[in-house]
Amino acid sequence: MRDVAIVNGAVITESGLIPNGNILVESGKITKITQARLPGASNQIDAGGHYVSPGFVDLHIHGFGGFDATHGDVGSLVGMSNALVKHGTTNFLPTLVSMPIPQTRTFLESVRKCIPHYSGARILGAHLEGPFLNVANRGVHREEHLLLPSVTLLDELIQGFEGVVRILTLAPELDGGLELCRKVVEMGIIAAIGHTAATFEQANRGIEAGITHSTHTFNAMPNLQSRELGAAGAVLLSDAVKAEIIADGLHVNPEMTKLAIRTKRSDGLILVTDAVMPAGTGMTEFELAGVRAHVRDGGSFTKEGRLCGSILTLERALNNIMTWNDLPLPEAVRMVSLNPAKQVGVSSTTGSLAEGKDADIVILDRDFRVISTFVQGVQAYP
Repeated sequence: MRDVAIVNGAVITESGLIPNGNILVESGKITKITQARLPGASNQIDAGGHYVSPGFVDLHIHGFGGFDATHGDVGSLVGMSNALVKHGTTNFLPTLVSMPIPQTRTFLESVRKCIPHYSGARILGAHLEGPFLNVANRGVHREEHLLLPSVTLLDELIQGFEGVVRILTLAPELDGGLELCRKVVEMGIIAAIGHTAATFEQANRGIEAGITHSTHTFNAMPNLQSRELGAAGAVLLSDAVKAEIIADGLHVNPEMTKLAIRTKRSDGLILVTDAVMPAGTGMTEFELAGVRAHVRDGGSFTKEGRLCGSILTLERALNNIMTWNDLPLPEAVRMVSLNPAKQVGVSSTTGSLAEGKDADIVILDRDFRVISTFVQGVQAYP
């Protein structure tokens, strides 16, 4: 692996912005970040004064670039991986909507095969969005694929794949939901609240049982009300829970992101795409787990007009959150990099630009368009 020096960039670190910064990469690791010259690197890349950011980490994504994780095959996951680096994503969790147990296990086997092998963005594991969800807020999850919480069914679902599943989204208010939360956490999996009808009290019980993640906060959960804060209120007020936000302007009102930032602060929020297969393409029609949908007005919708995932990319989410809020750039960047990396336990190796970490790097122009992406020091795009 060749050494690389990325020079003359505005380097975004945890502690702030380093103008005219240079990064030395050796054997896939960042070995120096400095404003001094870096002579001797075999390959120098001039960032031209553009932003040099940590690579993005997407914890909730169903498809991308014309590929669909729901298909459950290695080819689809590899296709997503190769397409995502064009948009700055260097690590991700392919996410499965509620599916029958055999198909879920096929998906998990494909994810396991892909974890050690990649040519684009790295697969860190899987996010199972269901099947233990509340039918009242199922969104586009098919009702016949939903299951009541059961430790026995959980074992049947993921036995042998405990090290593959990183996040499991569930509705804690269902019968057996709290027991399931505790079991999920015991297995080393992040318990997430989502597709739920939980009251504020029920959601807090779930948090006490181990929930530390909120799936697409504000969506598929009760609205905030004057006398009933619901699951969203519990998430906003809990320091234990990190909250996903889909910042496409359709799923969440831009003003609501201000409320989220003021209550959770930037280190409590994680921007995700919830993207589906047309994202990053010109596709206008597609199918997600048997649900027909189409792309229009910057989003993806079922024929009934219900949102069906998104066509968002993380560099656009970053641009949006910066446009809607008065945030220092390093704080916004951590929502797409360090925060998700910490949540799934990989922040010691990725998620920020620091000496000793993997060289997962994206160069962005001043409008947050991706110029180049590096995964472990290898230029994966262009």
